[in-house]
Amino acid sequence: MRDTSDTHDDWPGALATLTRVLETMPPDDITQVLATAWEGLLAARWCGLAAAADPRWKARQGNAETCEYDLATQFSYSLALADRTLTLPAPDATVAPLQGEAADAAVAAIIGYTTVTNPLLLAAGNHHGRWEDQRACLHSARLMTSLGECWEGHHPCYRR
Repeated sequence: MRDTSDTHDDWPGALATLTRVLETMPPDDITQVLATAWEGLLAARWCGLAAAADPRWKARQGNAETCEYDLATQFSYSLALADRTLTLPAPDATVAPLQGEAADAAVAAIIGYTTVTNPLLLAAGNHHGRWEDQRACLHSARLMTSLGECWEGHHPCYRR
């Protein structure tokens, strides 16, 4: 999944699929961990933008955006992802809006992704590898926790 436009029919489903892949991924392949975590971040970003159409999630999306862009910056420091264009959708990107239970499912998918990705990035960062990749993993793990907490409502002060 390398789709960086909103042409995907089911971003929450795509994110759930990536999360299941991450759950079983061995941490010793830092390149694969970082690549899949990045693809998950893209899907999480689209999920968040879609969920923000529901007023209950709009403020949390604004808070989460800070973590998303910090994560993208950390991933950009990785040599493993040097051949990729690491660009997140803009805040005003057009995405099919989600409301009610569909928006809730998108947020649940984001939280599930961050919950699974955090320990995997920590483990990958502790494996032998290039310093830039280890650093990207270790810093991103902490930011994954913050991203999940934003969606859970624990960081209301990042932006709004």
